[in-house]
Amino acid sequence: MNKDDVFSCITSDPLILGFGERMYSRKDVEENTPNQVSSHLREIGRLLKVLRQESQMRVKTISVAMEPANFDLLVHCIRKLGEYDDSTHLYGKAFLALRLGYSLKKCSQIKKSRAVRENDDAAEKEAERFDSLMTVLAKTTLCLVSLFNRKRGGEVQRMKVDDFEKGMVSSSRVHDPEVAKGFTATENKLINVLDRVEIRGKFNRRVAILLTKEMVCLIRQVLDLRKMVPGLVEASKYIFATPNGERPFRGSDVIREFAIEAGVSDLALFTATNLRKQIATLAQSMALSEWEQDHLATFLGHDIRVHRSVYRQPLDLLEKAKVAKVLMAVNGGMKPILGDSVSVDENEDLDNNMVSTRSETGGRDQPPGCEGGFEDGSDPESDGEREDQGNRATGGVVIAEEAVPVAASSRGSRTSKRRAWSLAETSAVRRQLKQCIQLNRVPQKEEAELAIAREPDLQTRTWRNVKDFVYNMVKKCK
Repeated sequence: MNKDDVFSCITSDPLILGFGERMYSRKDVEENTPNQVSSHLREIGRLLKVLRQESQMRVKTISVAMEPANFDLLVHCIRKLGEYDDSTHLYGKAFLALRLGYSLKKCSQIKKSRAVRENDDAAEKEAERFDSLMTVLAKTTLCLVSLFNRKRGGEVQRMKVDDFEKGMVSSSRVHDPEVAKGFTATENKLINVLDRVEIRGKFNRRVAILLTKEMVCLIRQVLDLRKMVPGLVEASKYIFATPNGERPFRGSDVIREFAIEAGVSDLALFTATNLRKQIATLAQSMALSEWEQDHLATFLGHDIRVHRSVYRQPLDLLEKAKVAKVLMAVNGGMKPILGDSVSVDENEDLDNNMVSTRSETGGRDQPPGCEGGFEDGSDPESDGEREDQGNRATGGVVIAEEAVPVAASSRGSRTSKRRAWSLAETSAVRRQLKQCIQLNRVPQKEEAELAIAREPDLQTRTWRNVKDFVYNMVKKCK
């Protein structure tokens, strides 16, 4: 062995010398045995040299480097020797990083055995902590991903290294800017900050898992630690593998373990089924559309019928807030707005209105708020119904109707003009809002106004007319 700085690092560290002695004693003495032992010693000697440089001589031995407080420094130095690229997440010298992992594992075992012989409890505990770091990190990451995605207990735990790498490559692709226009600003931000990984779940069904940047960073650290455990990389294809490398940790056991450690009052709530029921129940208060409910059920890994009948539980607050609002409107305590959601008049006495209702006679007054009829395009169902009637009456040719006056109420006279959509107007809407129609999505005000500005045939229509027309088309397609 050359007498250089690496040689000095090796001879000054008793743990490295013990590692070389162990290797030499366990090998059949052959002609090339000294060269093999020397190669391993120089690798770990180079690591110690880098550790001393990076820590400014604070870490002088491998034994000190294996303490939990210096764990991040140790990983950083191994990455530096292995020429790790942060942009591609690949090692330039992956074999060197792998061999250093084997060597450190054996050094940890030597340190532990020496501590037992010398009755050094502190050193023994330090060695055990180093061995358990990967286990703690893997369990924490598994619990975090499982709770965030509300997946079945056995799905996240079976995430493979190949699935994760494929998902990272797919997420790094540049998305079509035209597709991004179909999402809101918040949705586009979520697309940029989340990564998506596909695995195989129940019945070999494709299951998607969403990962935040923090989760991706934690999984990367788990994969780096795998290289330090001898045989684990070859033995297991799972990310969250146990130290013996045969099977992954059980997601349900990990969640229960952290729930007990956190001191939760009811452990039964922290099962995979109850967590999935929670998100299905709370989603009711978000007033999701049929399309959004179907996608949520698909993401959770079941059919929409199972989602409604099994996972979604009765929500008493939703019934009090939403259903009671409709009941009060029927009893005259609210002012319904046709074509819009029902709203409450804050100045009305709701208690009195719920007790006393109007007498239902043939000559009763109109309900408040109904005196003006509809404005052009205000009824989301009107355009679709008129279009169907016009098609049946003219053999499929849409013609413009004459203005029809609406009977005035006792409070004022207002008329509303209703016109059927012509073929030119229909074609113009389909051209400008083709993407919204394909995605079964109602356009926003800005999109409707832009379509009107681009099409001369739509100059007589308001943005609400265009929005309601697309709404009716989307509803027919469902």
